[in-house]
Amino acid sequence: MRQGGSILMLIFLFSVFFCSHFAFADEKININIATLEILDTLSGIGEVKARAIIDYREFNGDFTKIEDIMLVSGIGEVTFENIKDFIVVGDDNDPIAPEPEEPEEVVEEFCGDSIVNNNEECDDGNNISGDGCDANCVLEISSVVDESLDDVQEELEYRLGDIVINEFVSDPEDGEEEWIELYNSTQEKINLSNWFIKEGSEAKTNLNGEIDKYFIINKPKGNLNNKGDIIKLYFHNKLIDKVFYGKFDDEDSDLESVNDPLSLARKIDGHNTFNNKQDFAPTKIKTKNASNIIKIDED
Repeated sequence: MRQGGSILMLIFLFSVFFCSHFAFADEKININIATLEILDTLSGIGEVKARAIIDYREFNGDFTKIEDIMLVSGIGEVTFENIKDFIVVGDDNDPIAPEPEEPEEVVEEFCGDSIVNNNEECDDGNNISGDGCDANCVLEISSVVDESLDDVQEELEYRLGDIVINEFVSDPEDGEEEWIELYNSTQEKINLSNWFIKEGSEAKTNLNGEIDKYFIINKPKGNLNNKGDIIKLYFHNKLIDKVFYGKFDDEDSDLESVNDPLSLARKIDGHNTFNNKQDFAPTKIKTKNASNIIKIDED
């Protein structure tokens, strides 16, 4: 009887193992809430495309259907066919969804109570603009006289697309050099201290000066590979814009690379749908510090 009991116990343990294993395999990944590490487990995605998925949904909002994932730069029909049976766009009740956080205690806050609340940059006890703290309790930069530029920059916050990579040359003509043009989509001049560019090898180019509408980065650190690369623009350590073209690190972009004498430029200055293939086009007319002109043929 003791031997028979041991066999039954082994059978029970194996059944629990296999049932739990197959139950986990049936779980699908919610692409609207999955972390980079979870997205990385999907076939053919990898860290680069996982980051692109997260960047896309941060800029455009949730995916409404699983086919929308093909709007992400670098993800085409082949990749979608491989992962479509393993992804969903459902609500937080999906198995992969994180545990809901406990609601925070609601504290009544309002601008003008002389207390700098969580979503306020300042609060001087009134709602009068022009006195250093405006009516929305946002610090008025023009009123800061004695503080250093770095202190003011720490108070600023920029979003994806405020400054974009507008045009670039990765295969310069003889006697010329690589360059990247930035475009300021806001209505204000922006000081570029604490801004920097990285290319795919992580070579970092620190920026300085101001950008009104256009700003040229001549000969950025590292190389913009002719066959493909990733150009990323950061404020402090926050990603503001990214362009992925050609093939880089075994990943294929929907935006094809171009050779001398062409550049890649946005079809409309500053226009950003967060889909490189839709936003960029090759052009023979390079327009440093000027509005882009998309032209290939003489006609």
